[in-house]
Amino acid sequence: AGNAVNVAVTPDVGDQIVGAPQLSFTYKGLGTGDAVYAQFVDKATGLVVGNNVTAIPVTLDGRERTVSVALNDIAYTVGAGDCFYAGFLLYLLENDALVSAAAPGPELVAKALALGNRVTAVNLQRAGCQPPWRHEL
Repeated sequence: AGNAVNVAVTPDVGDQIVGAPQLSFTYKGLGTGDAVYAQFVDKATGLVVGNNVTAIPVTLDGRERTVSVALNDIAYTVGAGDCFYAGFLLYLLENDALVSAAAPGPELVAKALALGNRVTAVNLQRAGCQPPWRHEL
């Protein structure tokens, strides 16, 4: 959303995220609304994790306020899409493409995409989420 506040959560591939995450933030504003909404979105798929959205009550009277709330319970295992991004970024990192201001060339990007695909393919051939070690590729 155009007016969303995005906070990165970066678990390791294969990690299981279970329970009710705690969210705390400070805000102030004016308006007639009485809630804002929080959700976790998997960047690899663009999907809301667990289809959960939590309404967080707010008071928009112009004063600074802090709210702390447990979000809805989730159960999520980091998986194949995350493996793709890990492989893609690994190739760029191994070739120093993430330390330069210049965009990587098409050949480097193609090889990074290929490694991302390979990591994903290996992971999908295994039970559960078991991404390969670098030496397995």
